[in-house]
Amino acid sequence: MRLLLILALLFSLLTPAVAARHKHVHKVKTVCTLFPTAGSLARQGAEAERLGLKRIQDDRQLHQMTADGLLVILPSGRAQVTSIAPHYRFLRPWTVATLTELAENYYFDFKMTLFVSSAVRPMTYQRRLARWNHAAAAPDKSVHPVGIAFDLPKNRLTKQQRVWLQWKLWYWTQTGRVIVEEERYCFHVVPIKQDSCYDYESWRDIHLTD
Repeated sequence: MRLLLILALLFSLLTPAVAARHKHVHKVKTVCTLFPTAGSLARQGAEAERLGLKRIQDDRQLHQMTADGLLVILPSGRAQVTSIAPHYRFLRPWTVATLTELAENYYFDFKMTLFVSSAVRPMTYQRRLARWNHAAAAPDKSVHPVGIAFDLPKNRLTKQQRVWLQWKLWYWTQTGRVIVEEERYCFHVVPIKQDSCYDYESWRDIHLTD
């Protein structure tokens, strides 16, 4: 099964290069065919509904949820989160666990931290963002206010690192671990909470202790 997935990925990556050699093929600007955007927002919203999660309305509610442990702080070891305001460096526990695993894998291969540009956004923040950033999802459609999504900026990646992320995230989508939307400037990642819930504290003790 894994071999078939790898072969399919290689075919997807090589197809544009092969097509470019033919003079009569029109060039079409696209982000990546590995992560189709059609229906992506609907799938993300369905995941939030499946878990019975509501969108966080404002900073006050966000602060209360962090105090109650419903949101946990982003990892600061292998993930670079300094571009995010401190009070927005939080996500749901299973989302943080997936991000931490991804950052650990990335560091193992590149000996570099993985940059994260966005995590939880209350509705008030998402509304302000949508006014000037037309690429941002509408507040009632985005799952950033739910705390189950994070963004990985592309401008921090080399070509090799970008292909590595595409492969890793594509494989995780095929195995039902994440929903991914590759936007023009970032990878938007929504981890899928498994039936056996993540125990983040135990996961961290096992995987992140020296």
